[in-house]
Amino acid sequence: MRAGAAALFILALGGCTAVIVPPPAPERPLRAAILDHGRHSSLMLELPAGEGLVRYSYGDWDWYALGRTGVGQGSAALLWPTQAALGRRRYAIPAVAPSEMPAAAVAPLRVPVEQAFWFAAEEDRVRTLVGELDAVFAANEATKVYNPAFDLEFVHYPASYTLTDNSNARVAEWATALGADIQGSVLLSAWALRERQ
Repeated sequence: MRAGAAALFILALGGCTAVIVPPPAPERPLRAAILDHGRHSSLMLELPAGEGLVRYSYGDWDWYALGRTGVGQGSAALLWPTQAALGRRRYAIPAVAPSEMPAAAVAPLRVPVEQAFWFAAEEDRVRTLVGELDAVFAANEATKVYNPAFDLEFVHYPASYTLTDNSNARVAEWATALGADIQGSVLLSAWALRERQ
């Protein structure tokens, strides 16, 4: 019964798009991107001082971190709160022209990227968000596992993964922390970028 209701709820939102309105022009810009992987999203950030790139992702622990993708695990993740996972991976900045960097940055990812929505964020906001997420990672280091399917290391995240607190909602929250405005539904990985007026 609950599975059917959840499926209808998802179908009803199938046409909903989350619109990303980038922050006002930053004084010290760093690049950020919401990566649309089809069913889920992740966030890629340029680190200060040429330290490379970092990608963060969020999801259900069993499904995403442990790779248990059976019907039971999928149903559990949709129907009731489960242990959440925070994924992280650092990358070198590609040695390409700045105009080619966005495409080159996602090339080494082992998970498909349907679209990448790049925008500029203020360096201080990037530092703050990276510090917060890395602190969660450090505090939960004992739970760390590597999933080669996503090429990410995962740790327990101190929250419950739910249908409405999924990867897309969490990425929208992180983008908001960078100063972006997110308008519309974030339940599904359906994004659009609109310039700030």
